[in-house]
Amino acid sequence: MTYERDAMATELVALEVLRERTGVPVPGVHAVDRSRALCDADRFFMEHVDGEDLDVVRDR
Repeated sequence: MTYERDAMATELVALEVLRERTGVPVPGVHAVDRSRALCDADRFFMEHVDGEDLDVVRDR
């Protein structure tokens, strides 16, 4: 989306801050690709973190 300029960079920083300063489980980032060689977008790959959807646990 055109309005999401630098959104990926912000998300990567947020993951790092959460990992370093809190006990919140965050996914590890396996790879970051800003080359745009395969598609016209930056992208990153992260591990899966098990959890429950907010809609499922909201009333608890």
